[in-house]
Amino acid sequence: MRLAEACPNSNVLSIFYNLNNGGWFINGTLPLKAHGENGSTRSIVSIQVKENWIDVPPVVTAYGDYIRCEQNWHASSGSLCYVLAQEWQDRLRRLLAKSDGDMNLVMDFATTWLLAATDSLITRHFFASRCGIVDWPADWPEYAHGNSGVEEYKRDGRKG
Repeated sequence: MRLAEACPNSNVLSIFYNLNNGGWFINGTLPLKAHGENGSTRSIVSIQVKENWIDVPPVVTAYGDYIRCEQNWHASSGSLCYVLAQEWQDRLRRLLAKSDGDMNLVMDFATTWLLAATDSLITRHFFASRCGIVDWPADWPEYAHGNSGVEEYKRDGRKG
């Protein structure tokens, strides 16, 4: 329920646990509030949270004709690459250690991060569609793809 609590203006349509996949599935809408949006536009999203969520970021799929399913737009078949997996794991493990194992604190932080990063990426897709932007703008921070992104993260730290 933390996802619904963290985003009170969202509309959680369903939450269920899948025994075969070992994870929670949350379906609903997310109001877009990043980068100057006011929340009046909503995106339909599905979020799959696996049991090993502390080490593997939840899978977020966004639905909308403005979602560009391209690697350079950090979306593949609608699944969003909203965070570098290595950064997710490092930050959550570090927080868990610093908080003396306070799992509630880590869950709250992870939920806030997940929703903010998802909102940011979807809003960029929406903004690009609305403004006719074809290529990912150079002034939008991002990591490179694949192993190059992991190396960049290890070398430079978190992107803005």
